[in-house]
Amino acid sequence: MATEPGRKIFATVLAAALVFGGAGCAKQPSEKTVAKPRMGFAVSATGAHFTQELARGFTAGAQAAGATATVEGPPSPDPPKQVQTFQELAQSHKDGVALAANAPGGPERFARPLADAVQSQVPVVTVDGAPPAGSNVTLCVTNDSYELGQQMGRTLLEQLPATTTTGKVIIGTPAPGAPVLDLRAKGIHDVFAKERPNIQVSGPFYTEQDEAATRKAWTKLVQANPTIVAAVAVGDEGGAIAAVRKATGGTWLGAAFDLNPEALTAVQAGDLVALVSPEHFVKAAVAAELLARHAETGDPLPQGWIYIPGLTVTATNVAQIAARQASDQSRAAALQPQIDKIVKDPKAYLRPLNDAR
Repeated sequence: MATEPGRKIFATVLAAALVFGGAGCAKQPSEKTVAKPRMGFAVSATGAHFTQELARGFTAGAQAAGATATVEGPPSPDPPKQVQTFQELAQSHKDGVALAANAPGGPERFARPLADAVQSQVPVVTVDGAPPAGSNVTLCVTNDSYELGQQMGRTLLEQLPATTTTGKVIIGTPAPGAPVLDLRAKGIHDVFAKERPNIQVSGPFYTEQDEAATRKAWTKLVQANPTIVAAVAVGDEGGAIAAVRKATGGTWLGAAFDLNPEALTAVQAGDLVALVSPEHFVKAAVAAELLARHAETGDPLPQGWIYIPGLTVTATNVAQIAARQASDQSRAAALQPQIDKIVKDPKAYLRPLNDAR
């Protein structure tokens, strides 16, 4: 969902890049100045919380590797604008570019721009989604989105009493047709179909992107389904679900993906039972560090799918994760060891590119 704080975060990212660049200019004239690698990242919606996590991770990863980062994209989902942004970054950031391949309608529209960048010998990696066929991109850093859905489904089943064998689970999505979100929904469906087949799982229903519209959409879904036992957003709508649950006096379980502050607070308060984090910071940081190291050393980029596992957040660990998410510094301190392990030995995390989902 688009937010004003999202724009501030991107302004902060730019300011940080300028500060780091300015520090490099403070050398004495007699010193040799070595240009830092410049990495670009085209994202799908700068106002979305998950994109802000990607931006933070990419910027941190670039800085950790001695590079600078530019993260750009449309304020809200606009695939043609994202294509244009990617093309501009590929022209101006020859050291390496990344693309968030999570736009609604599938990534096929990016095939030609990606292929053009590869043909121009610009190093390219996709993040949060597999590269489309025909793009000639040979590296992606992403989750198994279907597995994330299964992770959520199993977590919900753990929270539902064993005696709850009927009722309805409602799934909502802010972006119908976005492959990563559709796969999450399928994973939830399949877990319930196997484990408690008499609980009906419906959706994903379109639940809008604007915050007020999202709350209205979830309110209507809850009111239209009196046998609801759980409501789960495959996007970052945890705050909206928690608000609707409180406003309607619901006793059903609420859950969502991603780690926006409202959702973490709702888990701490008991208004949500679970979040599943795709660990966007880690994905983007790994992509940035690999691109920067490639620019510095000339060593080939890994080829394949670097798999990043998701993280389940419940009442048992929410305080720890909320502390981790408190600042850019706390994120980096907690996650850098994991990022370092992946960057130092990416082959240990590689899967076939064709298996990415």
